[in-house]
Amino acid sequence: MTLDESFVDFVQSLFPSISPYTQAETKHSLEQFYKNGKTFECYNPAVLEGICQGDIIQNVPMFKVDENGMLSQIVRTVIVLSNSCDIENDDYIVVAPFFTFEEANLDKSKIEEMKLNKFYGKLYFPDVSEEPMFADFSFAQSLPKVKIQEAIAAGRMKILHSLNLVGYYLFLCKLTIHFMRPEDADLQKERKKIDYHYS
Repeated sequence: MTLDESFVDFVQSLFPSISPYTQAETKHSLEQFYKNGKTFECYNPAVLEGICQGDIIQNVPMFKVDENGMLSQIVRTVIVLSNSCDIENDDYIVVAPFFTFEEANLDKSKIEEMKLNKFYGKLYFPDVSEEPMFADFSFAQSLPKVKIQEAIAAGRMKILHSLNLVGYYLFLCKLTIHFMRPEDADLQKERKKIDYHYS
């Protein structure tokens, strides 16, 4: 999915609750980026208060299970998948880790596809200012909220970025496409239909 003006219309169709005012403002932002020949900026100028959906957090311990079933701990930069309202009310936060292009061993053609966000389960932000990296939704896991809050307060973890509207829309689209897209039609046909009869 490439970013053009129709991108916002597409997100609006996915999420009807997005107000027309917000939609118009985001289109205006996209137009300015085109005029100036910039890449699309996805990060907010300032980090939002608290922990919010789409926040990018540094130095987060996660668990990795290898092909032999062995468990090990890794420390990653992550993106918060949980909805902001759920973060306030739930005890756990769902996150997905970032990997660098080098770690993923991507060749030149795959890097170009990654930058165009052509992989369903992987998210790349076009204006990434650090080492080029992408979030991998397939490695998502939940972590205790209180531990993340304590680590941020103590300086062991840091919220690097919150997303602006363009970045947030891109994030929502990739989440929806990866987790909510309809499955193959042939597979759908194999699912048993249940007829309910009411007396």
